[in-house]
Amino acid sequence: MRFVLAVLAWLASIAGLWLLEPVYADPSTAPLQLVLLAVLDAVAAIVLAPMIAAHTLRSPVCLATVPLAPLAAAVEPRILPMLALPLGSATLWLLSHVKLENPRRLAAVSVSALASLSIVLGIHDTPVAAIPATASIPLLFYLSGTVSSTVLLVALSYSAVASTTLWLLNLPWATLQPAMVSLATGFVLARRAASDIKARREILGRPPSELYPFITSYLVMTAIFIVVAFAGLILAGSYPGEPIGFTGAFVFSYGLVGTGYYIYKLLFIRPELRFKPLKSRWYTAWFMERAWAYRLLESYVERLRRLMERAAHPENPIIYAARYMMLSIILLAAAPAASALAVIDTAGAAIAVLLVVALAGIVLSSPFIAMRGKLAERRRNVDDELPWLTLLAATLQPAGIPLYESMRRLIGRGLLPEMEREARFVEKSIMVMGRDWITALEEVARNHPSMTFKDFVLGYTSILRTGGDVTGYLESRLREMLEWLSFRLRQYAAAAMGIGEILTILFTVFVSIFALAGGFIENTAMLQAVAYLGIPPIFTVMYSMINAIQPRTLKTYKITVGHLIPAIGILLATVYIHVHGAGMGWYSLALVMLVLGLTYGIQYHFKMRVARRHEEALEDFLRDVTEMRKIGLPPARAILALAKSRGYNTEFDKVLARLASQLRLNVPLVEAVMRTQSPSWLVNMTLFILGEIEATGGGTVKTLEQLTQFISSYNMALREMRSRLRAYELLAIITPILLGGLVSMSAGMARVFAEQNKVLAASARSAGIGVTTIFNVTPESVEVARLLAVEASLAFAALAAKTSEFSLKATLRIALVAAIVISMNLYIDPILQDVVSSMFSTAP
Repeated sequence: MRFVLAVLAWLASIAGLWLLEPVYADPSTAPLQLVLLAVLDAVAAIVLAPMIAAHTLRSPVCLATVPLAPLAAAVEPRILPMLALPLGSATLWLLSHVKLENPRRLAAVSVSALASLSIVLGIHDTPVAAIPATASIPLLFYLSGTVSSTVLLVALSYSAVASTTLWLLNLPWATLQPAMVSLATGFVLARRAASDIKARREILGRPPSELYPFITSYLVMTAIFIVVAFAGLILAGSYPGEPIGFTGAFVFSYGLVGTGYYIYKLLFIRPELRFKPLKSRWYTAWFMERAWAYRLLESYVERLRRLMERAAHPENPIIYAARYMMLSIILLAAAPAASALAVIDTAGAAIAVLLVVALAGIVLSSPFIAMRGKLAERRRNVDDELPWLTLLAATLQPAGIPLYESMRRLIGRGLLPEMEREARFVEKSIMVMGRDWITALEEVARNHPSMTFKDFVLGYTSILRTGGDVTGYLESRLREMLEWLSFRLRQYAAAAMGIGEILTILFTVFVSIFALAGGFIENTAMLQAVAYLGIPPIFTVMYSMINAIQPRTLKTYKITVGHLIPAIGILLATVYIHVHGAGMGWYSLALVMLVLGLTYGIQYHFKMRVARRHEEALEDFLRDVTEMRKIGLPPARAILALAKSRGYNTEFDKVLARLASQLRLNVPLVEAVMRTQSPSWLVNMTLFILGEIEATGGGTVKTLEQLTQFISSYNMALREMRSRLRAYELLAIITPILLGGLVSMSAGMARVFAEQNKVLAASARSAGIGVTTIFNVTPESVEVARLLAVEASLAFAALAAKTSEFSLKATLRIALVAAIVISMNLYIDPILQDVVSSMFSTAP
């Protein structure tokens, strides 16, 4: 806090200097008047910071005047008073707060006053001549006993560099005398404190490992303040003697003090850790060393901790919050550096500083935004997976397997990732906290953001505690979940159709306005900018809307070597475009998307074709297993019998054959299912449930009928949803034809109007009438409109793939639309233009 008050007093001195600078710069001003003005300026500083003391000036004076000070003084002399006048503030404070009979205090007052006045008078006479006096200040303070001997290293290095700088500037030898005296005195005193300096050198050469995080934080902050200092120096040197130059001097001094402070911390202060586990992060070490900063961090963490717990974010709240808070502090510390942009534009520099400050606020609030997003994602994902957990629990409960055990069996399977994580939370509460599984389930549910999951778990535990029918409860909740899932799929199909209609209208209107307005805009670059920047934001917004309302699916489609084919195809298409000089217009875009859609979409199509073939046979397979169970065969023996005597389709029969071969080797069905994976998540989930039924005793006929009914109803809901989305897919194919025809008609009409305008202009000129054409559709504007139509068509196709297939990987639709676009523009467009031209040219 004392350092902060010292800096405040220093800033107040700078304000006084700004007001009194014309008087300082006037050669006719008497020295006594200068002294009085310096004292008045120091009084103004004391009013703002009455608790300043001389020893608090170690870092801002003894170490902030690092070797950059002489260079800065040569560029902007007004920098030195900013370092000198706070000494006058300290002098007045010492005069009013210490007992002058103390020889050390009296010496401190004298030294402080002499240092301040020598610099002020030196600036009045020869600005650069005050530099050696500034270099002597650390040694003078040492002589008075107010500065520790550990500052000697900085005093020596500064004196040497100040002397060298003055010599390089070819200044009179007389100005070097104070620096030489300072250097000699410092050398003598350093020899007296050799043991102390030796110990410090040992720390500097081989610092202890526990100090590495602190050293890193000091280095980062030193680099930030060096950048700020150089930015201020550039600004001060670009506008000498002007208000902007003074601002640069202020920024330089601010960066200089920060640099000196962190160099001082880096070289001479050994920090102590509060929490050992946090020492490996430099940004937490910065907070741990400062009590006031750690209190701010604690209040910040208290607001964030609850959100992190509900969002199930696994990171330590202190480490997570310290990272963002430190980044915000760095941005605030570096904000003055943006003022260097005043060299280019003064208003732009002010805006840049405000933007950096605003960015610091955004960074500070971003953890709350991120946690709320994760909380919403956790709620949505758990709600999507809850029906399947209910199905598993209702299937295993008749065998005496409770809900917690059903959740625990999901761990490591990868079928329901969110439920696996919830099961791990329950397991941690049991194993680490010593809770029983019912209490652990209730604790997780009470803090859960999903009300559906909370009601489900608390309802289960309450019935279990009262001795009710848990199996009946799970069966009733399973029916509710199935109805809710079917309703959500229907609701999603209706909402997706609404989005498709909006997209059709929006893209049509957008392209129409653009095609017509292009004739009034002569700047083609502006048209291209609108074309390139208009569609992507619309696509992003619509994709986010679809993703928010879309039910979550867990389709498995792993990356394989075959995914290199799209990259190779795009490379060949790019080479073709470059060789033939097609540029970067609509044709290039459509060609690249056609190649990408074919090479990637074909792989995805065949993969999903196998998955759908598996899902088509699943219902019949479950019915057969149920019938086998009625005659006493468990699921494993039923699979063996069906693999021999029953055929479903080629793809699903392969899965049964692999399962049967594992079972013949006496591999348990659970293990056989893990080794036999299908591209269909639904098939994998169903086989997993069958394996768990086998492991818990084979299940009952009612259990298998319940499983069959659920899968059948779910598939029926999916088929109903897909049938409702057929119109959406049709819109995605009609839209490029509509937009391409619209652009072709506009181009044909523009060609006719251009010819008529030429005739009218020639007639008007022959009659002596001046005519100005305000509507002139050029070939460039037509090409830009065509590019916009192609972008809109491809964006619509991508959104259709996301809507109907729940993934952007279904790129065959994009390839189909790209082929339609290329055919429309290369073959249909000339025909439409000729038809439109003939219609308007023959009109009476």
